[in-house]
Amino acid sequence: MLPLPGNELRIGLCPDRLEIAVRRPGRTLRLQSARIVLFERDNAAPNWRAPVKSLHDALNEDEWRSARATVVLSDHFVRYVLVPWHDDVITDEERLALAQHTFRSVYGETVSDWTVRLDTTEYGASAVASAIDSALLDELRAVFKDKRPRLVSIQPHFVAAFNQFRAAFGDSGNFIVVEPERLCLGSFRGDRWQGVNAYRCNPDAALDVALAQALAADPEAAASDTFIYARAGVSTAAITGFGGAIKPLELPLPQDVQSGVEVALCGAV
Repeated sequence: MLPLPGNELRIGLCPDRLEIAVRRPGRTLRLQSARIVLFERDNAAPNWRAPVKSLHDALNEDEWRSARATVVLSDHFVRYVLVPWHDDVITDEERLALAQHTFRSVYGETVSDWTVRLDTTEYGASAVASAIDSALLDELRAVFKDKRPRLVSIQPHFVAAFNQFRAAFGDSGNFIVVEPERLCLGSFRGDRWQGVNAYRCNPDAALDVALAQALAADPEAAASDTFIYARAGVSTAAITGFGGAIKPLELPLPQDVQSGVEVALCGAV
């Protein structure tokens, strides 16, 4: 298939698969192609190594040679912390140093191998910080360096999903992104973040049990409405019994767009 100028290559990088979608220019979502690439997982290597290798092989195709590329990273590859506001921490450099210190207090010196990013926030509010293995980011950039697609953005799945659905929320609630064996929960009140955490979910355990444990430390959050966005194939039907309403979210995909590339398209609809 011949490339079209201005196409956007959307990539969902997950530990169990690679999602690839080519979006045509325009406000309406129109896909030139979409696919899911499966691969063998190497338990002896970092969990991102196999999908990055698959991406390297996939980018050889001429179909994508003139595209701009956005990579959405599975939350298996991302850590999150909430960085509290301090009146005496003013500059961007100081705020980033505080975020790094917050990660270090939770994870120890392994943080020195991570790239930390801090979300923008209003004055006086806590901010969400993310950390990604620097080696993963280096290898992603190296994959695109000698390839025709131009890498323009790397986004964590939780962040891309929150931006995708933000208009659906009120001032307070919980937002959850569910992937196989992974649950990311953020709580916000008064339009400000109150907490953010990621949890590894046993695939044999009920999702509502994992969520109940995640909300147990914050009764006010447990009483709030909970917005849930799940990757295709992950059921959230068992989640019930909390004080607020459970509100499942779905990407507004056109009928002609196949299910299964939601991570890649998150934030693009």
